[in-house]
Amino acid sequence: MSLSAQASNGRLEGEAVRLIDIPVPRRRTGIFDRLQKGATGRDSRLLAEALEQAAATYYGEAGKVFIKKLVQDVGNNHDGLTDRLAGSIDRFLAKSGVDSEDPYEVRFAKRFALAYAAGLLAIEYGVVPWSREIVYRSIGRVYYKTRSRTIRPVDPVQAAVKRVIRRVRAANVVDLTAGGGQVNARRARRARVLLITHTDGLPLRAVRPDYFRSLVGPLVSSIKVAEELETRKLLIPRGNGGRRTRQIPIPESDQRQDRYCLRLPDPQTSSPKSKAKNAAHGRSPAPVG
Repeated sequence: MSLSAQASNGRLEGEAVRLIDIPVPRRRTGIFDRLQKGATGRDSRLLAEALEQAAATYYGEAGKVFIKKLVQDVGNNHDGLTDRLAGSIDRFLAKSGVDSEDPYEVRFAKRFALAYAAGLLAIEYGVVPWSREIVYRSIGRVYYKTRSRTIRPVDPVQAAVKRVIRRVRAANVVDLTAGGGQVNARRARRARVLLITHTDGLPLRAVRPDYFRSLVGPLVSSIKVAEELETRKLLIPRGNGGRRTRQIPIPESDQRQDRYCLRLPDPQTSSPKSKAKNAAHGRSPAPVG
């Protein structure tokens, strides 16, 4: 039974973040979600027993190697190690769409982010044969499932939407609003985010689909995130309907490129004064298909 279920008057947020309930899936195979099709509870029990036996036989071996290399790392480059760990934690928080302005959300997620950082160190030290992606997918999945059952549930789609908005706002853009061949075709095709002008005169950030999917992350459907952005009127779909990407003309070529076009109001680019300045410089709208 979880701590939340045992608490007759509910749990305080501070307690919930110090002692976190990890939910166990309610399926026949329990915590094992990658067994063969048709697996039963008996299969789950046999696997758990085999893991217990292996743990009893090899207990501590990987840990000894990890601790030895960690101690060496601390002695050789303490500041560098600290920076690497902090960077890994920040990447987990950003990739998981954690609201950096909410102290509780950050504190809760950092428990999982630290495990993620340790997993990456284990890979770096050659202790485990994992990939960085599987470490994030595994820990990120547990984080989302756990967070959804705590005092303030988090919607993974909404979290991904916030992450996309934040990262696209902060991204370096290749500006196509000036026109006149100032950007060559190769640079425009490779750019993660293009700044273009819609036919209504307002700016759009045209995001390359593969970059959009990387911002969404592997735990959420990018289709659902694009759908939510369109519902919020932040994503401008193709004019003829049916698709959420628009075709953007590539300078100095006859090519067009499908991109997600986001309208993220920015006082510096959407104010009347700024639009008047753009008009004075002869900037004209770029057709977006």
